[in-house]
Amino acid sequence: MASPRSVLVAVLPAILFGAGCVAERSPEDTLIEFTRAIQANDAAGLYCLSAGAAGSESLGADANERREGFARWLDSELLIHDEAGDEGQIELTGQGVRLTKLFSLGSGTFYQEIGREAVGEDGLVLRTRLDLAYSQIDLSGLSPGTRFYLAGAPVGQIVRIVVPAGARDVSVEALETVMLDWKLLREKALDGCPAGYKIASVEPVEGSTRTRSFTWAF
Repeated sequence: MASPRSVLVAVLPAILFGAGCVAERSPEDTLIEFTRAIQANDAAGLYCLSAGAAGSESLGADANERREGFARWLDSELLIHDEAGDEGQIELTGQGVRLTKLFSLGSGTFYQEIGREAVGEDGLVLRTRLDLAYSQIDLSGLSPGTRFYLAGAPVGQIVRIVVPAGARDVSVEALETVMLDWKLLREKALDGCPAGYKIASVEPVEGSTRTRSFTWAF
């Protein structure tokens, strides 16, 4: 088991992503680049970081068609996430796009690796603890009527805050901590993507959620 170490996903030098195309990425770098690509809507980068995407006949007959098909799929995933805000719930899939957006991974969220386990010859499961730093967010400067979304429990629930027109406190129960299991697979070079680790799935660990009451003064 790896020793605990904290990672700030938001602090990612731009050179890191380019370096991954030359040398094989570490599992940690793969996770960081995967979440960064989702937040940046970088379909080309995410294509090369998603296990099973390169070479997938279901996406197209050649590399260009597959990349275009993957980009359309990513746009659909992001649209589903955006529309889920007002519904208060999002159906999560193991692929990770919706979960990454829900938890704002890659946009300042802290997570800590707490263990890893080999799966077969080319697989690895990385377990991380995600701490959602909602208490550090200042909403006082937002205009009345502005909507702000937080992750709730069970995982997939979305808590909405609407900034009030007058001065008052707004309290909500939102997610504070959750464990996530990231499954990575090492794949060969294909479709112009380098060989190395790619994300196959990310799932919340059952029973690992912890919530907290948050209050903002407006």
